[in-house]
Amino acid sequence: MFMAYCFTGTTVQPLPRQTLNNHKGGQVVCKGKRTLAVCSSNLQENVTERLGFIGCGHMAGAIIRGFVAAGIPSDLIHATTKTQSSAENAKRLGVGHIASDNRHLVESCDMIFLAVKPQILDAVLRQLKESINSKVLLERLFVSIAAGKTCDQIASQLGESRVRVMRVMPNLPVAVGQLAGAYCAGTHVEPTDVERVVRLFSLVGQLEPVNESCMEAVTALCGSGPAFVYMFLEALADGAVRQGLDRKVANRLALEMVYGASKLAKMDNLHFAQLRNQVESPAGTTVYGTSALERGQFRTAVIHAIQEAVQRAKQL
Repeated sequence: MFMAYCFTGTTVQPLPRQTLNNHKGGQVVCKGKRTLAVCSSNLQENVTERLGFIGCGHMAGAIIRGFVAAGIPSDLIHATTKTQSSAENAKRLGVGHIASDNRHLVESCDMIFLAVKPQILDAVLRQLKESINSKVLLERLFVSIAAGKTCDQIASQLGESRVRVMRVMPNLPVAVGQLAGAYCAGTHVEPTDVERVVRLFSLVGQLEPVNESCMEAVTALCGSGPAFVYMFLEALADGAVRQGLDRKVANRLALEMVYGASKLAKMDNLHFAQLRNQVESPAGTTVYGTSALERGQFRTAVIHAIQEAVQRAKQL
């Protein structure tokens, strides 16, 4: 697989496919101030930098699980945890080193993941600012997976505006190598930093470059989205059970149907409405079913779910 991105200031964009075809296997330098394409022709190259996770909850655990399954050595994965039970769980996930405190973790690692809940991120940043030399902070790349706080806000709270901070919004399917998420870069992030993060996460799925103003929308779509899908799956199975189908059979079929429909949509690359129309025969069962969904304001409910999730992300 070959990947390339253009970096201009804090905006990162994929390069056109024609550019990729002309520059396989190396780096492409574009014209313009701070504009550089970074690429990877071999995503399985050994990861050598030490990855430190401040926080090891559900999302961090999913990322670690995905990294380990992708072949990243446990010895390169560090984490801080609050309790003995969470430390034991981190070890089971594949964490090679449990740090005694956040200061020790930052001093020991190259890339620092801020993986705590948004509500306690302020306290963590304050503690890092007070306990770590600014020179060390400037040498590290910080990657926040917390909603609501911008890259530059994080850098400022660390007490040094030049700290390099990126934001990544992952989702739980990263645990099985099916990440769908996005990233953005802070003011002082270098093209090589973007390359490091893109290459790392390309081992476990797909990250899209977006403007930071769109990160809350990604939080709602990708971060919260799996819960919406699970609710839809539950409703599909419930409907089939109501019509007499065995619960276990209904659950299995609902899962496979959604998986297959998604795979076909990705392969055909058609507008979702076109794909739906292909299933809707005139006066057939499907169009009667989709009409019932429209009467129940299914589409409106989903759009409102995204809007509500975005608003909550902005409040954090």
